[in-house]
Amino acid sequence: MTKIWGVLPLLFIHSWYPEECCKDEHCYPVEWVKDLKNGGTVVKTADNIRITVPSVVRRQSSQDGRYHLCFNKEALRLYNTMQIFCFFVPGQV
Repeated sequence: MTKIWGVLPLLFIHSWYPEECCKDEHCYPVEWVKDLKNGGTVVKTADNIRITVPSVVRRQSSQDGRYHLCFNKEALRLYNTMQIFCFFVPGQV
């Protein structure tokens, strides 16, 4: 029973992400953020992936007050191609 309780919080971590962003597979909390002069944002995920989010990517409101980035990690790993689905920012509308 202890193992089940240890896993349950991970199962619900993505529950608020919209389906068009990740289908509960591609969204990750962001560890730090740096805004760029051109309107873009550099982010670093918990697993140390640094990504520049262009200004054309729509910022959406984060439901937990943290930054989150939804992107295709496999496309980045296999093809060195960045495919960003959604970017969640605290306090955005």
